[in-house]
Amino acid sequence: MAEIEGALSCKAALAKLAKTPPHQRARGMYAMLAKEFYAEIREAKLAGHSWTKIAEEMSKPLKRELNKSSLINEFRRVDRWYEQETGVPAIEERKRGRRKKHESTAS
Repeated sequence: MAEIEGALSCKAALAKLAKTPPHQRARGMYAMLAKEFYAEIREAKLAGHSWTKIAEEMSKPLKRELNKSSLINEFRRVDRWYEQETGVPAIEERKRGRRKKHESTAS
C-alpha cells in the first residue's frame, strides 16, 4: 500500500469520515417537515398560497433554503397517508399543461 501515491492520505480521510456521523438525508428532513407542519401547510394550500410562497416562508425561520419540489413530494405522500387514515380527502393535484377547450353545447 505504501507504493500507491496518496494511499496514506486516503486511509486517514476514510478513518476521519468513519468517526463522524453522516448528515441527515435531505428526504428525511423534508419528510419530517411535512409531518410536523402538515396541518399548517394544508391550511396555507387550501387558502390559495403557492408552493413557492410556502417554501419561502418556511425557509426564513429555518435559515435554510428549502427545495419546493421536495417539499411538494413529501407533503403529497403524507397527505395521501392522512387521507387513508382519516378519510379526509387529500388536496387535489392540479394537472399540468394546457387546459382543453370545452366543446360548444349549442345545438
